[in-house]
Amino acid sequence: MNKKLLIGILLAVVSLVLMGISLATPWYHQSVELTLLGTTTESDTKYYLNHVEYEIDGETESTDYDDLEDNKVVDTFHTTQTMAILGVVGTILALLGVALVAMKKLGKKIAIILVLVGLILAIIAPLYLMATLPGAFKEAGEIAGEKGPHKSFSGSSKEGGEEGEYKNSWGPATAWYLALVAALLLIIPLILLLIYKPE
Repeated sequence: MNKKLLIGILLAVVSLVLMGISLATPWYHQSVELTLLGTTTESDTKYYLNHVEYEIDGETESTDYDDLEDNKVVDTFHTTQTMAILGVVGTILALLGVALVAMKKLGKKIAIILVLVGLILAIIAPLYLMATLPGAFKEAGEIAGEKGPHKSFSGSSKEGGEEGEYKNSWGPATAWYLALVAALLLIIPLILLLIYKPE
């Protein structure tokens, strides 16, 4: 077996594992710290593909998106979930493409197409979430203020005066980064296939 293709297979396996993990970990988060008259309340909201988890002062509550009122944020995460599942399928296609060429059971051109399709399917979910989530928060009208997830995909803000302070940070969570890395890892097997010369 060609060593370069073996590296491509291993990277495709790593990509598949990362995509699989991304299905079960949070894709987005928002942390808020509110201090009023010396009392601080902290909250952390984690958005998974199928539910949202709220933690306020150490107490956690989880709600399925199906139990929430339909809004653009819920729709965005449902669509991202579908795209992430397609990303897993695409990663499997990429793995099969590289593995079958290495075993000389598939032509190089078809394998390149499979890896390219896999790469595209894998990268769609994180890019879609990044492009649409701020607009979804804005349309849902759940978040007020000059800065927040309704204005940008990631960031932080701090407001306040003598009576109190409001700190807010938001952005992509673990799964978003895993899915992005998983997709980018597929570039290497694609390059290895492009330079591979069948014997």
